[in-house]
Amino acid sequence: MTDAVIARIELLAVGQPSHPVFTDRQGRPIGDVAMEHFDYDSHEADDNMPGVHLPDTDESAEIPGVGTIDQDPTADDPIDDDVDVGVDFGIDEPQDAAELVQPDNDATEQPVVFEPVAAELGATESLVGGTGEVPSAPAGVRRSTRERKQVKNYEPSMTGKKYSFAAMMLDRSYQHDAEVAYAFMQQLSLKAALKQWGTDAQDAGVKEVSQLHWRDTFVPKNYSDLTDEAKKKVLESHMFVVKKRDGKTKARMVAGGNTQREYLTKEDASSPTVSTQAVLLTSIVDAHERRDVAVIDIPNAFIQTRVDNPKDRVIIRMRGVVVDWLVKAAPEVYRPFVTNDKKGNKVLLVECWNAIYGTMIAGLLYYRKFSESLAEQGYVANAYDPCVWNKMIKGKQSTICFHVDDCKISHKSVKVNDDTISWLSRDYESIFTDGSGEMKVARGKVNKTLE
Repeated sequence: MTDAVIARIELLAVGQPSHPVFTDRQGRPIGDVAMEHFDYDSHEADDNMPGVHLPDTDESAEIPGVGTIDQDPTADDPIDDDVDVGVDFGIDEPQDAAELVQPDNDATEQPVVFEPVAAELGATESLVGGTGEVPSAPAGVRRSTRERKQVKNYEPSMTGKKYSFAAMMLDRSYQHDAEVAYAFMQQLSLKAALKQWGTDAQDAGVKEVSQLHWRDTFVPKNYSDLTDEAKKKVLESHMFVVKKRDGKTKARMVAGGNTQREYLTKEDASSPTVSTQAVLLTSIVDAHERRDVAVIDIPNAFIQTRVDNPKDRVIIRMRGVVVDWLVKAAPEVYRPFVTNDKKGNKVLLVECWNAIYGTMIAGLLYYRKFSESLAEQGYVANAYDPCVWNKMIKGKQSTICFHVDDCKISHKSVKVNDDTISWLSRDYESIFTDGSGEMKVARGKVNKTLE
C-alpha cells in the first residue's frame, strides 16, 4: 500500500473510534464494551430490553417432561455435586462463577450462571431403570419433536370429467374386434419389422423400392450441386411395414414432410376427401335403387401422379439398407451418387419427379389428376362434396366417391360398372415383372369390412 493511500485513510479516520461500533435503533452501542464516545448505562439498557430482565423469584420453573427431585430449597446448589449424571457436557466448570462473564468497564452486574437442563438431553419423566441416570446422548444433539406422517400410496379419486370419459370408453359392454386392433397396431418401422418379420419385411421393402424405380420416380443428385435453399428443404425418408389381414407384408416409403410446414400454407397443400355423410347417403341411394356397387383400390396413387412444376418437386435423403436395395435395382443409375455420413452410413439424395407419400402437396396433386380424369369421362362434381362425381349413363346415374386412392362406384347396370373399371384400369394400372401394380376390385353382395 502506498504512502498516499495510507495518508488518505488516516485523514478520513480523524475523529472516528478505533474500532467499529454497532448501535441499535436508539443509538445505543451493541456489545459488552462501553465506548468513550457514548453515554451508555448497561443497567438501564438491560432493563428496557425485552427478555433480558428477569424478576427475582424463589419458585422454580416447571419444565414439561422433566422429572423433579425433592431438594432442600435452602441449598445453595440445586444439583448435588455427588450425583453423577453420566453426561460430559464438554465444558470445564470454572472455580469462580465470575469467570463466566467479562466485567464491564462502568457497570457491575451479577453474572448469570447457566446450568445444564435434563430436557435438553432428551431425558424423560422416569429415569432409566430407576437408577437416577440420564440416558447418554451426544453433546449438542436434540431430538426433533416434529410429528412425522407415514407416506401413503396414491389413491385415485375416480371422479371428474376425464374419468367419466375414460370409463365410457372402457365400458365392458364394448368388445373390440381382434382383426381391427391387429390392423392398426401392427405397423412397424423398417428396423423393427426386419427384426420381427425378417425375410418377409425385407422382400416387402425391396418390392416397394423397385416399384418406385420402375415408375421413374427418382433422379439422383449430388449434395454439392444443390443450392443453399434446396439444401435446407431436403426431407428425410422413412419406411414402414405392416402385416395385412390376409397375411401379406406390405412396405411403404414416405417422406418426412413435417418440415414443409415452414414454407407451405394449408391453402396450398390441403386436399379434399369424401365426407362420411356423403358415403352414408350414397350408400342409402345404392341400396334403395338396388345398384351394382364396386370398390376399387388404385395402386400407388400418389406415385402415379407426375409433378410437372419443378417448384413442387422435393429432394429426399435415403439411408442405410434402403440405399442398398435401390442400388441393387439399378446400380448404374444410383451407385455413383452414394456417399457416407459421419457415422459411416450410406446416404443417397434423390429428387422425386412423382408425388410421394408424406409430402404435404402429394394429396392435392393426386386430387387434381384424378378429377381431370373424371372430367374427361363426362363426370360432374357434386356441388356439396368435391369428392362425389356423377354422370348420367343410359338414363341412370353413375356415382363415384373417392377417398384418395379408394373409390366406390355404383350404377344400376353391371355392364356400366364394368366399363368404368376398364378405363380406370387403363389409366392407373401398371403391372410390373414382380406382379405389383395391379388394381384391386371388390364386387358382390357380400363384402367383408372393418366395423
